[in-house]
Amino acid sequence: FPVTIFGVKDILVVRNNHKVWEGRHVKIGDMASIQALMVEAAKTGKTLFVTTTSQKEGSVYGTVSLERSVLAANPNLKVLRIDSKTVHQLGHAAAEFMAKLEEDEIGAGEGHSGLSALEYLKQFDVIIVSPVIEAGVSIDLYGWFDEQYSFLQGNLPAENCIQQML
Repeated sequence: FPVTIFGVKDILVVRNNHKVWEGRHVKIGDMASIQALMVEAAKTGKTLFVTTTSQKEGSVYGTVSLERSVLAANPNLKVLRIDSKTVHQLGHAAAEFMAKLEEDEIGAGEGHSGLSALEYLKQFDVIIVSPVIEAGVSIDLYGWFDEQYSFLQGNLPAENCIQQML
């Protein structure tokens, strides 16, 4: 239906009623309250998928800080942090994940180590990702995660943030 937004007339607004799975809820709030919800979910051992637009160690909502807060809430969780540092760190699970993505793309030929990239992810309770895997990586594990949290901050195009959340 055409509406007027910010003085621009006849903008078409499309409402998508599609639901990927039953029970999907979206909560919007300030980042501190969203982080508190994430920490509470970690305490109860829920399987979490967390996206953030920051990786820097000093960033409150960066991959490093979010990993710390999840592990402080529940040190028994198996956490995979995927950011520009971990994907290049030899022997790190994030580097292994990236290698599996390449193997999946090439096919199950010589050198394929067994598990697909998606099956590999299922070994972790919490996956925290930065924009290092923003484009070209599809984590199609519908219904696998109990909850998803997104920490979107900074001066970023809306398209980038939306792609991370999907």
